[in-house]
Amino acid sequence: MAAKLRNCISCGKIFSSLYGEKMCPSCKEAQDRLENSVIDYVRDHPKTRIPEIVKETGANDLIIRRLMEAGRLVGANLNFPCKKCGKPITRGQFCDACAKEIEAEVQNVSDKAAAARAAAERGRGMHSKDTGKRGDGK
Repeated sequence: MAAKLRNCISCGKIFSSLYGEKMCPSCKEAQDRLENSVIDYVRDHPKTRIPEIVKETGANDLIIRRLMEAGRLVGANLNFPCKKCGKPITRGQFCDACAKEIEAEVQNVSDKAAAARAAAERGRGMHSKDTGKRGDGK
């Protein structure tokens, strides 16, 4: 695999990316330290709220939310809105009810697509049979 030159999404510096990294090593290291400070702070202060975490760690709410969605802030009494209905959740992007609804919708679309493919295959099968007639109308 060949390395590619990229600009760091954080600082703009050009770096060599072998595995598709979007941040240069120094920015990634700084982000990892920041994330670890958030995790440590929340572990030591489980009843804290997001504005306090921002104030005490310097992390922005997007980093905190990403950590929450990934389930890395275990034991924290934090929540954020489901992306579909707005109900408070503590990890992921959707509440359980919306996740099940989305899964059912995806399954329904998948079933319809499979039925359409099967119908198309049946339709092609009927037209591909040799009926003994020439295609030129004679």
